[in-house]
Amino acid sequence: MSLAEPPDIERILFTEEEIEQRVAAVAAEISERYRGRQLKLIAVLKGSVFFLAALARRIEVPLKIDFLAISSF
Repeated sequence: MSLAEPPDIERILFTEEEIEQRVAAVAAEISERYRGRQLKLIAVLKGSVFFLAALARRIEVPLKIDFLAISSF
């Protein structure tokens, strides 16, 4: 186990490289589908912010980003 892996993690399901490859593939598909249009990405705070940022960096069409805060009672 490396120093980067917390000791309470039993096993890693997906490597960082696998996740990056999948994000790139999804971004390419979105870019193709929305080519010539403006896209709006909406993230639910706070959990999706890092995923949204990684995805947005790879999308090749104009886009805007917005956020929603959701509460449960």
